[in-house]
Amino acid sequence: ELGRQHGRKWFGTSVGFKIQQALDIVNSGQDVKTKLHRLYYEVGTTLNVPETVGAAFGVVAMAEGDPKQTAILAANLSGDADTVGAIACAISGTYAGFDAFHPDDIAVLEKDEVFTEYGVREIATGLEGLIGAQE
Repeated sequence: ELGRQHGRKWFGTSVGFKIQQALDIVNSGQDVKTKLHRLYYEVGTTLNVPETVGAAFGVVAMAEGDPKQTAILAANLSGDADTVGAIACAISGTYAGFDAFHPDDIAVLEKDEVFTEYGVREIATGLEGLIGAQE
């Protein structure tokens, strides 16, 4: 909501509202399939920023911050699942840190040309450091 107060006004729903809506769905006590269905239909998973960000936070909460589970849930969300998954996995991976990943998984990624070309490890380490500095 801070962005809404200080940023440019635009027509559309609030990102904060969509995040809260997603968290309410996650905490509804329903089964995983129903929660994903509701995230898709009620929060939305289009290219609309409030929907995508709201759904991403919902998926992270459903996975309880576990990066692998976050990826699995996001992939099953439908809609613009790759964008939701990218945001959600970035959030959960940053908070969980490298220790959340099996060393074999990291070894496979580090052999990937795109992973190394973009300096993903360095970016992740920097993000992890920022989170650690704020705690």
